[in-house]
Amino acid sequence: MDDWPTELERLVCQLQEDGPRRYAGWRDDVFMVIVCGPAKGMWARMAHAEPNDPAAAQRTMADYLRLVHEAVGLGYIRQADRATTFLDECLRFFIPFHLPQVESSLRGSVLAKVWNLAEGLAREPWLSEYVRIRLRSEIDLMRIEKQIEALLVPVLSPTRPAVWAGTYRILMLNLRDECEEFLPGEIYLAAPAVVCVRDRRHSTCLGILLQRNGATELLGEIDALPAYSDDTAAPLVEFTENAATIAGRRVELPCLGRPHTWVAAPTAGFVIASAVDSQRLWIVEAA
Repeated sequence: MDDWPTELERLVCQLQEDGPRRYAGWRDDVFMVIVCGPAKGMWARMAHAEPNDPAAAQRTMADYLRLVHEAVGLGYIRQADRATTFLDECLRFFIPFHLPQVESSLRGSVLAKVWNLAEGLAREPWLSEYVRIRLRSEIDLMRIEKQIEALLVPVLSPTRPAVWAGTYRILMLNLRDECEEFLPGEIYLAAPAVVCVRDRRHSTCLGILLQRNGATELLGEIDALPAYSDDTAAPLVEFTENAATIAGRRVELPCLGRPHTWVAAPTAGFVIASAVDSQRLWIVEAA
């Protein structure tokens, strides 16, 4: 922070002192990683963007540092080495890189909007993770609200109830395409249409978005999300060699053998299974 104004250096010291007094889970090491990395880079960009108005640049930096302080204290920023929430990613990457390009008079309102949107998403961890993965390199701070709305429409829109007595569509998803050594272990629901798959040997976790009409897709590597309990009545599922009987109808599952583990997503209308010795998932979609 050698090139920072004295006022900002003092603010950082004040926030460090205030952290453990205000927050039981305060992590000074995490706070200082953001200060010495993303915040330092942001200040250089701010100073370049506002060479004739350093006071405006300092005000924006002060607002940003206070939000980082609050995010660390509330647990939205938990790791020193990587972002684990959408709000974390915003404060660690998007804002430091893109906010200096925003018109000076709008920076305060943009900063507040990003915070409010990201904090709202944090109430539903799977939504926060979904938006984090989807937006990554395409974020536009001036359009972020519309971008998030567009992402959420397909995953939050009501769908018709699954018909388990009809026909079934079979999809085989090879997780090796995302993570070469991934071997599916525990499979569980994180939301009605979001599945987490833990690696059997490592700490890696992959997310899957269940979508009708064969549009199910791999979200990629995610932080393991809290488990979700689906109150919708699940169909009776019984497995035999290379097949499952779902609600009384037999479904062929080539090469599965007997499943290593499986889960039903009754609201979305899916059954997902893994094999003992395969990197693939067998995904059965109800009509």
